[in-house]
Amino acid sequence: MCVLAAERTFFCTFAAMNNDFQLLTPLLDVNPEPGVRVLAADVTPLESDELFWFALSRVSSHRRKLVEETKNRKVQNLRLGAALLLDKLLNRHGLHECDMDYTEGEHGKPGFATMRSLAFSLSHSGSVAAAALMPAPFVTYESRAWKNGEPMRRIASSLGLDVQKQTHKWESVAKTVFSEEELAAISQAPAPDEHFTRLWARHESHVKATGEGVGRPLPEIPAEARIHEFQFGGYLLSLCIL
Repeated sequence: MCVLAAERTFFCTFAAMNNDFQLLTPLLDVNPEPGVRVLAADVTPLESDELFWFALSRVSSHRRKLVEETKNRKVQNLRLGAALLLDKLLNRHGLHECDMDYTEGEHGKPGFATMRSLAFSLSHSGSVAAAALMPAPFVTYESRAWKNGEPMRRIASSLGLDVQKQTHKWESVAKTVFSEEELAAISQAPAPDEHFTRLWARHESHVKATGEGVGRPLPEIPAEARIHEFQFGGYLLSLCIL
């Protein structure tokens, strides 16, 4: 896949002049908690070479490198789509993804190098990309713990996002990472495929929030973790706030 340098220059210039131009239409646009926003979109439009290069001109050099390091066009589209959604979220704060610098924290968890007041997480599965953004630290309220007649405040500083396309081929994965209790719950559920997808997305969002990554077995999700789940078009999205 190639494109003339003149065309790429045109795309970059056009992108800079058209910040409101929407390449992807969100399938999901939710605010699970005040100040927290999640977007998900089908990246199929990026199969067009023209739109792909136009979109690539709009993202940071860091995101562009991640897109270009794989030769799999499907993965390229998903990574690029996630970056575009992150840009849309940042626009609400008067920021642009193409201006952001990135860093890695403990366990390699990605974050903004200079804009430490915002935390983000990206994910993709099937043909869907997703992005989440929240202020960090983030003041949340624990509905299960009350003091003086009011829910107790808790400070959250990290979030993890995972989107999963429902699958029927989960047995080998489940036996590798889930506990015996979780395996029993999946097999006894009225809809085992959906239950597996939900459980897997929860765990993935949790380990992405901590930055620890998927281990064997998966770490237990702590009681203080706030999990938000959304279903749409055969996909399940899980957001974990810690």
